[in-house]
Amino acid sequence: MLMLIFALIFTLFIVGLFSKQEQPFQSIAYSVLGILWIVIPFAVVNYVPLLRSSSGKFLLLSVFIFIWLYDTLAYCVGRLIGKHRLFERISPQKSWEGAIGSTVLTLAAAYFADLLFPMLPLTSLQWMGLALVIIVFGTLGDLVESMFKRQLSVKDSGTILPGHGGILDRFDSLLFAMPFVLLYLILIVR
Repeated sequence: MLMLIFALIFTLFIVGLFSKQEQPFQSIAYSVLGILWIVIPFAVVNYVPLLRSSSGKFLLLSVFIFIWLYDTLAYCVGRLIGKHRLFERISPQKSWEGAIGSTVLTLAAAYFADLLFPMLPLTSLQWMGLALVIIVFGTLGDLVESMFKRQLSVKDSGTILPGHGGILDRFDSLLFAMPFVLLYLILIVR
């Protein structure tokens, strides 16, 4: 797969060479960033189930559950009590209260994840570690994607899901967190 990605990147350079664009380097840079930002993390998603042959699909499901839980709780807690902006320049709707409240609640849920996933041999502390990796890097991914949208002066990253910030907003946390989740699972849990 790595060779395929390299071939794709070098193909972009060749296409840029023969295209009649005024700024081919900028086009190539956006395309390479798209590969790094979207293709590689989605490819990493395929490796998580392979870590545990019979129960790997549940491990991947738990990653999605933690991401959805954290994002949903951050939104709800932030709407209820959020007053202090987390990163106003990039994402003015996110609050410290939402981030802290959802972190505490998600870690509490992770502590009991072994009850939901008894087929996975993770301890409560390992579940909490996994959740913490998802929280930290998922939040960073959300902020980085917001930074991209601000830089490009777009409100939504697409029109497939109107009112949701675009399709990329549904996956920004996953895309950024997935390589770190895989690293955590290989180094700590395995």
